[in-house]
Amino acid sequence: MDKLGIDPSVMLFQIINFGILVFVLNKFLYKPVLAAIKSKKEQLAALDIQKVELSKKEESLLTQKNKILEDAQKEKLELLREARLEAAKAKKEALVKAEKEAKNLIEKSKNDIEAEKVKLMRDFEKEILSASFAIAEKVVGKKVDKKDVNEAYKKLSSVKSQLWRNI
Repeated sequence: MDKLGIDPSVMLFQIINFGILVFVLNKFLYKPVLAAIKSKKEQLAALDIQKVELSKKEESLLTQKNKILEDAQKEKLELLREARLEAAKAKKEALVKAEKEAKNLIEKSKNDIEAEKVKLMRDFEKEILSASFAIAEKVVGKKVDKKDVNEAYKKLSSVKSQLWRNI
């Protein structure tokens, strides 16, 4: 090997140096780098898993959100429908109540008018009788007392009620 220019002791020394270099690099550089790469791969895998889980959760939350919105929309429509029904019912009840009150008021007014009419008729009859007796007193020359006026009024009332029954 001397003829080739290779010194066996230098070569042995270089082989030992190379072995030490491989050992040191393996021990202090290669293994930590491989461990760091493996750790990063594991972290990336964990992040991918988390990403998938978050994606599933997002889909689930989106589905829940849509379902809640749909339920809220249905509930809103149901409440609106119920409110419209209640408003229509209240309106109808108010109209019925107002009609009843109007009928009662009209009936009361008719009764009041009829009572006033009867009272006016009685007063008018009494006035006519009083005037008739006053005229009769002047014509006959005899004084007529209240007793005679009341008796005549009673007779007139009974004759009047008989006339009304016959009609």
